[in-house]
Amino acid sequence: MGFKVPRQAFESHQGFNAGAVTPLLLMRVFHPSPAELLKSVLNKALGIPNGLWRSFERIAEMKSDYEFITDSLSEAYMDKIADDMVRLFGISPAEAVGRINRHWRGRTFTGKLDLIYHELPDNWANSIYYGHDSRWWSKPPGLAPLPFP
Repeated sequence: MGFKVPRQAFESHQGFNAGAVTPLLLMRVFHPSPAELLKSVLNKALGIPNGLWRSFERIAEMKSDYEFITDSLSEAYMDKIADDMVRLFGISPAEAVGRINRHWRGRTFTGKLDLIYHELPDNWANSIYYGHDSRWWSKPPGLAPLPFP
């Protein structure tokens, strides 16, 4: 059974009903963990934006298949591109991710206004598979995919 805490209790200490939550939750809400304190100090000292911590943590934990920095939104978009490559070209998911990694290695994709969103995932799938200069959209004769190792 979970405890319900009014939203305003987190935004303001006024009217906070301490009896409605466990002491552990109170400590978590009002006393940051050592890791959170370290992040806060580094944010101020180094000027690191809060949003980048998620990317740093993902890289450190190696949860992503991609060899570039993503946030949850761009990672989901990359997954959609990979799914489209599998569906359109009959390649394996591993090859699709490998082609995406080769295409965007060393780049950073974070934020909902990133330029990757100016194209639909299936357009990126075609550009990555055939190459941007292939003019794949006009279906030229002899259209062939870029070689993949």
